[in-house]
This record gives sequence, structure tokens and C-alpha cells, in this order.
Amino acid sequence: MISEERLRLAAQEAGRAIADSLPEPEDCEAEFSPSFERKMKKVIWRVDHRGLCLGLKRAACFFLALLLSGGVFLTVNAEARELIFGWISQRVEDAQHYFFTGSDAGERANVAYHLAELPEGYQLEERYETETHIDISYVNLETNHYLSFGYLLRATETSSTELFLETEGMEEKQVLIQGAAAECYLDKTGEIANVITWVDQETDTLLYISGYLSQTELVQMAEQVVREGI
Repeated sequence: MISEERLRLAAQEAGRAIADSLPEPEDCEAEFSPSFERKMKKVIWRVDHRGLCLGLKRAACFFLALLLSGGVFLTVNAEARELIFGWISQRVEDAQHYFFTGSDAGERANVAYHLAELPEGYQLEERYETETHIDISYVNLETNHYLSFGYLLRATETSSTELFLETEGMEEKQVLIQGAAAECYLDKTGEIANVITWVDQETDTLLYISGYLSQTELVQMAEQVVREGI
């Protein structure tokens, strides 16, 4: 029977032999496939936009309601929630959760939105689209920072939609976008992207912009978003 000491020495010797057979780091060159490069860009985007996550399931807990008529937050009970039609904002641990609730009041508006102007240095990177959600990402190749603009159409009887913002440690500020209430989530460290969210009350659409921009820049961009189709 081989003793543990002999096994340990044999493992050390095998490890040294493997290490000696490897080339020097400076002699190693690798060419990555376009597919791998795209996947890495998506990983970088997720790190840059750590606060922005999308989900397809509705959480069940007490929440704060954003009334479309005035954009006012108030606490509501289970019975009152059944009477609310619009986007709901609720705090879930270290995240802010937005989802649409209420009976379907007719066909969903056929609308599209786009940014009127991009900050200097940004170019289109990728477009993500589903039945209820559009997300367009842009990248600044000099700073390697990403900018995300997107919107979520209201839910219907056959579809649901929601947005999660991971806001741990972020400062929340209330602002106005074209007269409607909006929320800014600002990172004091500068390590993750800031986010602004607001609702187009005419179409029941939730919009957001996420990027390494100041509150003033986010508000200016949001004010200039162009709506088409209504």
C-alpha cells in the first residue's frame, strides 16, 4: 500500500513536471473567435450594468404603487392593488422591482422609442427585442463603457413584463421627465452605471437609460427621447 507521504511527493513531482513543460507567458498568444469575443462583451456589459436586470416572473410581497395619473408613490394593501392599473414599483431587499398590474384596457399602443442623440464616442453595439421589451446597447470604444436605453410595454392578459434594478448603496432621487415623475439611481463610487426610469403615461410604457453619466446628463437624454407610432 502506498503511503500518503509517497503520494504527496509524487503529486509534487508531477506538478513540477507539468509546470516545466508549459511555455513562458510571454510566448503565449491566442486568437479568440468572434463568437467568444461577443460573449465576453456581454459579460463586460453585465458588469457595467450590474444594477440592471430583467425578469419574467412577478414577485409577491407588499409594494409601493406608482400611479400613472400623478406618478405618486403610496403604500397599498392587497385589496387596493386589485384596483390599480399601471406600473408598480416595489422594494425587494437591495433591488427595485417594476412590473405592470391591472386588467387589460384594450390593445397595447403600437409605439417605438429611440434616443435623439448619443453622447460623444458611443456607437451601436447590440439590440435585444422581445414582444414586450426593447433594449439597445451602445459602447464607447475608448473608455469601454456601455450605455443602455430600453423600454417595456405594458402587460396584457397573455403577456407579462418586469424590470429589476439592483440599487444597493445607490442614492435615489426624484426628478421630472416631460412633466412625469422619474427616478434616478446614482452610484457614489463611480464603479457601476447610473440609471433613470420613467413612465410614458400616454402609452403605459416604462423607459430607462443606464450608463456612466451624471444625473443631469441622464435627465437631458431622457427629455429628448423620441416617440414614434402614436
